[in-house]
Amino acid sequence: MNIMPTITEQGFAALWRADASGLQLTLSHVALGDGTYTVTGQEIALKNECQRVAITEGSLLSSHEIALAICVQSDSAYWIGEIGLLLKDGTLFALWSNAKQPLAYKAPNVDLLLDCHLALEQLPSDAITFGDSVIQLPNHEETLITLLTSQINSNHRQLQLQNRLIKR
Repeated sequence: MNIMPTITEQGFAALWRADASGLQLTLSHVALGDGTYTVTGQEIALKNECQRVAITEGSLLSSHEIALAICVQSDSAYWIGEIGLLLKDGTLFALWSNAKQPLAYKAPNVDLLLDCHLALEQLPSDAITFGDSVIQLPNHEETLITLLTSQINSNHRQLQLQNRLIKR
C-alpha cells in the first residue's frame, strides 16, 4: 500500500533549517498508533502512540519517494491507524492517518513486517537519510524470509489452538 504522509509544520521547519545549513534530515523511527483521523499538518505527536520502532531498512527510490521496512515486535495488540515518521531528535516529521479505516492490525506476539513506499511530494531531493547513514535498497530475500517465518509461526499457533479445541 502506498502511504502518502503529510509533512508536519515542525517537519517543514526542520527541513528548512537543514536545507539552509546544507545538512540532511535523519529519519530514525516510525511511531505507530491506533488513532484514526484526518491529518492537518499541525500535529506534534500521534494522538495515541502505541509503539515506536527503529527503521530497519530504508532507501530513496526517487527524489520524492521513500521505501521503508520496519518489523513490529511486541506482545501488544492494536489497530494501526496512524503512522508517524520521526527524526533522530524525536521531531514528528511526517504523519499519516485515515479517518475512515486503519491500515493493519498488530496481533499479540506476532511479528508484523511493514514494507511501505511513502510519497513525499514536497520533499527536496537528497533531503533525507536513514539512521546514521543512507541505507541501501531493502534485501527482498531477507524480507520475504522474515515474512514467511512469521506466517508459518502464526499458522502453527492456529493449528495448535484448533487441536486443543477439537480435543475438548
